[in-house]
Amino acid sequence: MDKINPIAANFKSIAQLTGAAPAMQQTGQDFAKLLQTAFAEANQGQLQANQVAKGLVTGEVENIHRAVMSIAQADLNFRYVLQVRNKIVDAYQEIMRMQI
Repeated sequence: MDKINPIAANFKSIAQLTGAAPAMQQTGQDFAKLLQTAFAEANQGQLQANQVAKGLVTGEVENIHRAVMSIAQADLNFRYVLQVRNKIVDAYQEIMRMQI
């Protein structure tokens, strides 16, 4: 067991050098805020993409390239949030399958 302790000390110092140590000490509330922010940003992107799409249909938007890029960015953000949600659900289901 004594041989493992020096290695663990090195990992702690590496984590402190990279700034990962404070992140490990964050609470679950911070994770909830992170998720809430990501969902809000994805929702805002979808709303902006809808406005751009309406502008394209009505002829208000003249730069088609920027409009398509905005819609594609909103789609990418939505897919990302969906994958994060799927991973959270998978983790929850895995925890529920654990036997005590």
